[in-house]
Amino acid sequence: MAESKSHTEDKEWGSCFTVEAACPGISTTKNLENGWIVDSGCSHHITGDEKLFSSLQQNDGKEAIITADNSFHQVEKEGSVVIKGDDGSPITLKNVYHVPGVKKNLLSVVNMVDSGNYILFGQEMLSS
Repeated sequence: MAESKSHTEDKEWGSCFTVEAACPGISTTKNLENGWIVDSGCSHHITGDEKLFSSLQQNDGKEAIITADNSFHQVEKEGSVVIKGDDGSPITLKNVYHVPGVKKNLLSVVNMVDSGNYILFGQEMLSS
């Protein structure tokens, strides 16, 4: 859903730059419902799958994201999603953007760290 600049000047923009990698601790899979891609360039946690939310409310319509292919996507809703950490314990992702049309679930490194979590990157491991 591309928008012209004149229609987007009053929006608050986030960004996503995704490099896919396997992430056993966050259960990254090819299945959209369960898999999350750890994204160090993403400003918010983002999913296109409304079924993942444990709580959800309408967004004020002022947020949108620009993806790596320079396309614009409106944030429709915002809420919380619960995922499993490396040890199986639940991790609640807050302020997750629901963006219809996004085909991957994106886990924002910045938001994870700001929420008191840590992300460990290594040559053959990635855990939360």
